[in-house]
Amino acid sequence: MNLTLNVFATPQQPDPPFRVVGYLPDYRIDQVNSSWMNRLTDLVYFSIQPDKSGELDLGHLDQPSFEKLRQLTRKYKVRLSICVGGWGRSQGFSTMAPDQKLRQDFIHQLTNFCLRQDLDGVDFDWEFPQNREEVIAYERLLVETKTAFQQHRLLVTVAVGCHMCLSLSIYEAIDYIHLMSYDHSAQHSTYRESLSDVAQQLEFGVPAEKLCLGIPFYGRAVENWHQATAYADLVKQFHPSAEANMINGIYFNGRELVHRKVRYALQKRLAGVMVWEIGQDTVDGTSLLKTISQTLNR
Repeated sequence: MNLTLNVFATPQQPDPPFRVVGYLPDYRIDQVNSSWMNRLTDLVYFSIQPDKSGELDLGHLDQPSFEKLRQLTRKYKVRLSICVGGWGRSQGFSTMAPDQKLRQDFIHQLTNFCLRQDLDGVDFDWEFPQNREEVIAYERLLVETKTAFQQHRLLVTVAVGCHMCLSLSIYEAIDYIHLMSYDHSAQHSTYRESLSDVAQQLEFGVPAEKLCLGIPFYGRAVENWHQATAYADLVKQFHPSAEANMINGIYFNGRELVHRKVRYALQKRLAGVMVWEIGQDTVDGTSLLKTISQTLNR
């Protein structure tokens, strides 16, 4: 494929004043509904990945469903990106990223994929580099991808854990940082921890205008961290009040807490908020996406 023929294949949507980024895993794509689209600025499809040889692995991509999703995001002017990697899908990074040839081949494949699929960008999520050499390789991958993407006006974003520190040149080069401010121990995503996580990233040198605060749409059992429950299932089973964040030993982000986190992101002039993941939301008055929209519209 000649990339120069596709320069205008992906007309990027203009930057919104406040981003609301929703991740949607491939295993929930059939749940997508148009009401979400009125409340999002960006949707990130999870995920493709590097395989063990460094090639682009599209095994989790369901093409017919993905095409429907692309049509829906275009209709509502929501930017559509693809996630590369993620939890359980990051093993190939350690082979590909440190090798210059494999890295360049991967970026070439990724660029072709984005142009062919009419995407707005890529969200990288290596969970997690194990040493300084892998961090440096990851940084090279991010910068070189952004260089390749620039002429096509494609976004490069990166999901980071709360303690992950990249170099200042990375923060300058890429478009946005999605802060995974959840999965702490015990009460896994409190208001205080979100403030601490944001403060840590700002101290690392992330510009506030590039930082999106992550909000979980699921709960974790305080006594058993590995037990996770979707917010929609908690509502269906327990009918928690808007102020509740703990129920039946499970800590989650309820409507009032989500409201407070969005207000904090606004006060700190952050780029926005991001959600893992929108398929775990409800579709009625208890919706957390609706809570985010209502907070922004007040």
